[in-house]
Amino acid sequence: MIADIALICDSPIVLIDEIENAGIDKERALGLLQKKDKLVLVVTHDPHTALMAKRRIVLSGGAVATVVERTAGEAALYESLGRAYREQRHYQTQLRKGACLA
Repeated sequence: MIADIALICDSPIVLIDEIENAGIDKERALGLLQKKDKLVLVVTHDPHTALMAKRRIVLSGGAVATVVERTAGEAALYESLGRAYREQRHYQTQLRKGACLA
């Protein structure tokens, strides 16, 4: 789905709502969009997804409350959450194949 957008859509801007709920590899999908020079705006409540961005817009009451630059500490936290995300994706794949996890 995301690959299709990146390859066939002429729009320079892509809006994505809660990508972590779409059942796709968000790191791969967002990386592909970035390689295609797309401006990607993602709405999320997921800390790993939010920390993927170097800059995030915080909304409150339907308005922009602040724009936050990712700190070095947040970048390190993103890496840690990324390891957990990839482990979770591995288990999801195994479950879809019918494997027992324990």
